[in-house]
Amino acid sequence: MNKLKNFCLFLSAAMLAGWLFSACSSTPDMQIEAASFSMKEMQNLDGDQYAVKEAREAQAAWDQAQKLLAAGKNSDAKMFLLKAKGQADIAIRISKSARELKRKETDSWKATIDVRYEALKSRFQEKAASFKPEQKKEMEDNFAKIEQIKVELAKELEGQHYYKTADLSHKIMGIVNEGEALLKEVTTGVKK
Repeated sequence: MNKLKNFCLFLSAAMLAGWLFSACSSTPDMQIEAASFSMKEMQNLDGDQYAVKEAREAQAAWDQAQKLLAAGKNSDAKMFLLKAKGQADIAIRISKSARELKRKETDSWKATIDVRYEALKSRFQEKAASFKPEQKKEMEDNFAKIEQIKVELAKELEGQHYYKTADLSHKIMGIVNEGEALLKEVTTGVKK
């Protein structure tokens, strides 16, 4: 009876070890799917722009997991897949917050730009006769630059690439400032 009991325990232990080994060596499909989803979401939210460190760490862990999967080291790959997912999820949260702040900043700048740019164009039209030909050309070139950047800004807003929109807004504001300084120089004689 003891031999049968020992044999059953040995058989149970062998089956358990076999099951654990097969579970550890099977392809971690759920982890791959979860990490892949988080990596794609991180990229869609421009995580590499807003959460640089976390995005870099997520990508490094993802790349390492892919190498391990290719080498058949599935249990080691699971650990890197979990790290990739975790870092990507952190990058996603950071990106969402940062994108919202950039969007609000851009909306604020855009409202200011619209008012000041329209006022500048209107004042330029009123005072156009006072401008020397080179000053008039400079102002018209500034307006053309602003219109070009506004088109680019609209595309970036549509694509929700807010990390670019703030920079474009600042460029437009700089050109508006130059135009206002030129207008002041022409109307008051004070050099810009």
